[in-house]
Amino acid sequence: MSEHHSFNLLRDPWIPVLYKDTGTSKRVSVTEAFRDADKIWRIDTGNPLDTLAGTRFLLALLYWCEPDPPDSVDPESLNKPFPETILEKLNQNAPLFELFGDKRRFYQDPGVRNAKNRHPVTNLIHEIPSGRNYPHFVHVTDEDCVLSPAACALGLIRLPVFTTVGGQGKSYGINQTPPVYVLPEAETLAGTLRLSWVALRGRKPGIPAWEDSLQPLEGEIPALTGLTWLPRRVWFHETVFEPSRQCAFLGESVSLGVSETAYEGRAKEDVKKDGYHWRDPHVLSDWNRETTEAKKDAVKLPHLKLTDLSKYPDATARQWLEGITALRKAVQSVPCWRGHADWLIVDFVTDQAKFLDALAFRVRLDNTGDGTEEKEQVIESWQKNRGQVLSGLQRTIIAAQARTDEERKKRTGGLKKSNLAKFLHVQTAYPTETGRMPEWEALLDTAPQALYRNMQRALAPVFFADISVRDIIGQNRLGQIPFIIDRNRYDQPSGKGVKEFTRRLAEQKEGILSLLRGKSGAEIDRDPVAFDLFTGLWWPIRQAHKDAPRRHIAWLACKLYGWVPLEDSTGCHLPDQLARAARRAGSEQARDSIIDRFDLLLNTPQERLEPELQWALAVVRDYLDRPALDWGKLIDHLSVWKRQSLRRYWALRFAETLYPKKEAAGSSETPSIQETAG
Repeated sequence: MSEHHSFNLLRDPWIPVLYKDTGTSKRVSVTEAFRDADKIWRIDTGNPLDTLAGTRFLLALLYWCEPDPPDSVDPESLNKPFPETILEKLNQNAPLFELFGDKRRFYQDPGVRNAKNRHPVTNLIHEIPSGRNYPHFVHVTDEDCVLSPAACALGLIRLPVFTTVGGQGKSYGINQTPPVYVLPEAETLAGTLRLSWVALRGRKPGIPAWEDSLQPLEGEIPALTGLTWLPRRVWFHETVFEPSRQCAFLGESVSLGVSETAYEGRAKEDVKKDGYHWRDPHVLSDWNRETTEAKKDAVKLPHLKLTDLSKYPDATARQWLEGITALRKAVQSVPCWRGHADWLIVDFVTDQAKFLDALAFRVRLDNTGDGTEEKEQVIESWQKNRGQVLSGLQRTIIAAQARTDEERKKRTGGLKKSNLAKFLHVQTAYPTETGRMPEWEALLDTAPQALYRNMQRALAPVFFADISVRDIIGQNRLGQIPFIIDRNRYDQPSGKGVKEFTRRLAEQKEGILSLLRGKSGAEIDRDPVAFDLFTGLWWPIRQAHKDAPRRHIAWLACKLYGWVPLEDSTGCHLPDQLARAARRAGSEQARDSIIDRFDLLLNTPQERLEPELQWALAVVRDYLDRPALDWGKLIDHLSVWKRQSLRRYWALRFAETLYPKKEAAGSSETPSIQETAG
């Protein structure tokens, strides 16, 4: 095997992880992941598919090396390092984890090496379109796409977990249509793996796919077979690129990569017609699925309907509480997980060929007397009575719109065929205050417009927003936030380099600010004068301080400061200031406009963020009496904008400032507790 064609998953870095104490994000090999498992917080790819698939792959390796887990995990030893015996077995079997080579390859089948048809390697990555899927945010062509070895490895470990039907002869994975996966989490990667490891006690280990990639599905499926069963037969046709290319998934420079692969379905005889029985440790309904009869009564976590969440912002409030109710009940069926608090929920949503997406939520289940049980009872009662109430409500609303008696009879008579009726049915099915029905007829007389949402906002979106402030506002009111954010992580003071940069930026004269203002939207290397100005401002700080902002972030901050030179004030975070501006807006329509535009800002990639930030700064300047901004924190946050947790943190701060839990008596203009800063 050529040296240039070697990539071993045990030795070479490919798993993105986040270290707990330092906050360092880096790629590690399998060996390093197990060696540092007590120091690593979790697999952190920014993508729930890879987070879950990577954790399950490491779980399979752990069970392969230590097939006799205990009944339960002692909380004191939960996050301790793994023994060296794990690394010994892995190192002894290192050839099984070679990604390239002429002989055995990881998760690949030499039987399709010379397959007649070759496919784009991007078939392994759901986010990258292929074939005729042109209406997509990522615009690529199959022949131009290259994946690095690390990206190929991440794509391979997704196959057992998230494979869907791919055409004739290409069926789904062992779980068929991907279900809602639930993963117990701990403070470290070691603890997270141990929590799932103990759930495999008493299961037959079986043979993993890295030892035999063509095992059939029949009878009782052992744990390792089920966790690693491959619904596709793959063989990479790697290429050495000169000059190097860019990985279409990870963005790194690639000298050895893959653009084409064999990608075939499994033989029909590999899945026995008589059926098979597989209990997935992370699908809670499977824990009660010993028989067909028991399967019908098993607790299932409902899929969150992506179309509802994008069109009707209040939908999350009820759907989320229903999901929490199901999760509480389901966890009780797993003895080793009873009482565990922290969970990762990964919901893979697909509508055949129309779209697919993955939603991830981190939740904490506790018994702190938050009234959840009472809310669950309200939900159940609301569900029982909803149909009758809504039918009368729809007829009332439609009748109120009619101009004549004849038109009124016609509209209410054809209620089931009315698109408006369907729209109202969904809208009113998810009230902001769950379980409370207002007096709709009285509301029609006093404020009929309150029954209708902005049609442009409700029906126009053709994409599915990653983060929605309106969802978070509704969840806040219910006391249920579907994720956990380490606030201290994003509230830390800015480093010396960032502080020095913002200080020097604030010292610039109006002439220089005017020049920066004129460079709005321009790249730094387009104008020699602007380049010299920026270099003189940024480069000395970069030389003196390692924590100085990166060049493109510093240039963006310069242009924004030139656009709106707000006073630098510690603690005045942009989402807080924008929410205060929304509270001071003169009308409800103006407030809604700010909320909707902030939603757009949160879901805008960094390279297209400048005009949205210009709008936000202008709103802060125009609406607040003392407009100010913590420029250092803005720079810190823009540096990690790709992190979903950061953008959720912004959304949460905005929602809490816009609608504080404890409003002071008097006008809504009264500042919240958080508004004392700046």
